[in-house]
Amino acid sequence: MFKTNNKSINKINADVLIVPIFEDLENIEIVSEMNNSIKTIKLLHDSGEFKGKEGELSLLHLSERAYKRLLLIGLGKLTSYCDETNSSITAFPYSAQERLRRLGAKTFKFAKEKSFEILAVHSEPLNQIKNMTKSPLYYFLEGGLLSTYEFITYKTKIDGNKAFKEIIILDEEVEVFTKNLYSIIETSRLTRDLINSPSNYVTPLFLYEKVRSIKSPYLKTKLLTEKDCEKLAMKGFLSVAKGSNERSAFIIAEYKKGKSAPIVLIGKSITFDSGGISIKPSEGLEKMRYDMAGGAVVIGIMKFLTEVQLDAHVIGLLPATENMPDGNAYKPGDVVKMMNGMTVEIISTDAEGRMTIADAITYGIKYYKPKYVIDIATLTGACAITFGNEMIGMMGNSNELMTLLRDSGNETYERVWEMPLCDEFDEYIKSDTADIKNSAGRNGAMLTAGYFLKHFAGNTPWAHLDIASTAWLEKDKPYLSKGASGSGMRLLIDFITRLKRDK
Repeated sequence: MFKTNNKSINKINADVLIVPIFEDLENIEIVSEMNNSIKTIKLLHDSGEFKGKEGELSLLHLSERAYKRLLLIGLGKLTSYCDETNSSITAFPYSAQERLRRLGAKTFKFAKEKSFEILAVHSEPLNQIKNMTKSPLYYFLEGGLLSTYEFITYKTKIDGNKAFKEIIILDEEVEVFTKNLYSIIETSRLTRDLINSPSNYVTPLFLYEKVRSIKSPYLKTKLLTEKDCEKLAMKGFLSVAKGSNERSAFIIAEYKKGKSAPIVLIGKSITFDSGGISIKPSEGLEKMRYDMAGGAVVIGIMKFLTEVQLDAHVIGLLPATENMPDGNAYKPGDVVKMMNGMTVEIISTDAEGRMTIADAITYGIKYYKPKYVIDIATLTGACAITFGNEMIGMMGNSNELMTLLRDSGNETYERVWEMPLCDEFDEYIKSDTADIKNSAGRNGAMLTAGYFLKHFAGNTPWAHLDIASTAWLEKDKPYLSKGASGSGMRLLIDFITRLKRDK
């Protein structure tokens, strides 16, 4: 998709050349080989038609150029990207990186609406922005490409879904990041497609086959059948699986290249959540196919790692099953003995995710002795009530790990907010019948769910990411369309990449 260019700009064959412009044409002279176009841009500025204000777009048709059109996108003032005092919450509600993503999205959406197929992007103006973790162009392209996603897998009639054939970057140095960026965009599409897809297609075994389809000498996959899980005493996972006619699948994907310390990622993988005997209301029930969003995120991460061949050791665990009501289903009042030996009284069969994740945490710690364990799950509606669609709820037992995740959340704008795991919550989940119970009711529901999982992490550094707030969008965002967002995937990729970089 990406192509770098060292030819004269005037010889670039593209449907449109995208040129970011700062407000009041600041530093416009650095836009090389465009003297005639600069004169036109100045005329537009003087007439008030284009000032370069943030988000302002202007399309110019050209003659005697290999590129047929010039698309100007206003960046706002250069100082607003470079001066921390101008990037405060009161001045700009988003980070500079996020502003560039949103500007890229606006630009690429416009280009797609116009059915442009070959885009060229002039990077020189963006290169004036300093002190970013990655190139400013990276964020601009990231937002632009994320915004073009459409879910059309099951459409029989496709109208106007033209993908960009080529994006020409007028900067030879960007080859360093374009491979990683392309992989992130493609794995984001894979992740979102999996989450958006209906549960009669995306079954537990389908997820396993999807993992198996990722070919790499550095990736090993394994399926634990229900019999295997019985031998391992994974009664938490199996109790949830009992009510479904679909075969459950405890999926293991181990990526290993180099000698890094192992990291275990656990993705909640309930391919359809009816609530079980504690059945959910019918309104919105069709969306409960997205209860495997955590598992889809982990699959996307494994795909990314194999494509960029990062030196890392990452184990993905997906305890995949449906949660259905049935004559065999587990029931409120049942007592389940977990893999770690603890007994759990079932208060709500709709608190099933923590049952499957708890056994996965035990398994991951026992067999891989990881440096970190991170679970990512659409765990509680309480998280969505707290954060809307804006933040991921984070809990854990390691300040070091949570700080790293917070940094990655800020970098990717998949922001996390740490929630407390006070010892008092232990009283909330105490059971009269068993060691603990799987639900403490509505009060503190997000926190008691996290505290339940804490019992299984022990002393291993562990963090829980509740993406019930961000995994599914009811309306479009600047570069994320409604439906599956893939939330958490870019965050965790950044986290793993930083560990390698900071090693």
